[in-house]
Amino acid sequence: KGSAEKASNPARAPSQAAKEGNASEEKKEKAEGEGALSDVCCRPVEEVAAAARASAASLDDSLLAKKTNLPPDFQISVAVLTVSDRAHDGVYSDESGPAIENAIKQYAAASNLKLLLTARKVVRDDVKEISRSIKAWTDNEGGVSSKESNATHHGHESPGLILTTGGTGFSNRDVTPEATKLVCERLATTLAASITLQSSRNEPFALLSRAAAGIRKKSVIFNLPGRPKAVKENLRIALPQLLKAVYELRNAD
Repeated sequence: KGSAEKASNPARAPSQAAKEGNASEEKKEKAEGEGALSDVCCRPVEEVAAAARASAASLDDSLLAKKTNLPPDFQISVAVLTVSDRAHDGVYSDESGPAIENAIKQYAAASNLKLLLTARKVVRDDVKEISRSIKAWTDNEGGVSSKESNATHHGHESPGLILTTGGTGFSNRDVTPEATKLVCERLATTLAASITLQSSRNEPFALLSRAAAGIRKKSVIFNLPGRPKAVKENLRIALPQLLKAVYELRNAD
């Protein structure tokens, strides 16, 4: 009878052996995975990943500032343009503009660079309004009208850096990149793409940004996202490059 049962189920023993073999392979792969090395730097994969995350989370702004090699007496004026229908109409308060202002102040304190916020304004998601505001600053036309209660402007020199926030997405009302390109005399396509790519390491959806960057007269213009958290992350990466760009533009022959 035993021989008959064995003959009627000939796959039983091999099946059990296969299960044991698979279990053994899984243990082996797990053991190898724990000590796996990165293909690019010969360090454990998890160690490389952990180091990258830690670096992204705690980059030292003062160290980044040193990489720009800017002279300590060089002063850079900054203008901030918030682009949002609802913020302009008072549906909600502008949070991204103040986020930029705080980031500028913190960076200046950490790097000992002279960064001065000279203008801030909120406009609607409208190509004409955005481009007109940028041109008013870059062309040294005083920046604002006395009728615009949501605008502030100090000084008469055109800002070295103009940061816009909002309107860089895919909705029909997101037109900040188009307005920026309209007024720029030269574009800095690689700069905008590089900042977006670096930001996507922490937030994959950052790649959906259509941000633009460029130059008009003696001002560098750069588009930031509209969310305060994204603004802070982008500036942490972008400020050293932007400030270096302003210095080169202002000191060109």
